[in-house]
Amino acid sequence: MTNVVLLGESHFAMKNGIQKGLKDSGCHVLNLSLGATPGIQNLYEIIRNRQIIQKADLIITGSNTHDVA
Repeated sequence: MTNVVLLGESHFAMKNGIQKGLKDSGCHVLNLSLGATPGIQNLYEIIRNRQIIQKADLIITGSNTHDVA
């Protein structure tokens, strides 16, 4: 089983988004995303979850993708 870590904003936190697709493909997903936060939040989660992230097969990260109306 592939271990995937998601780091990002609300685009990764959506219930039926990329997280669901990865799980449906047989991946074990740890979603550390938090909506409405800056990119520095990703660094905080990397430091806080260092051991888990070091064991991940894949890390997907995204930041600063806020929509402008």
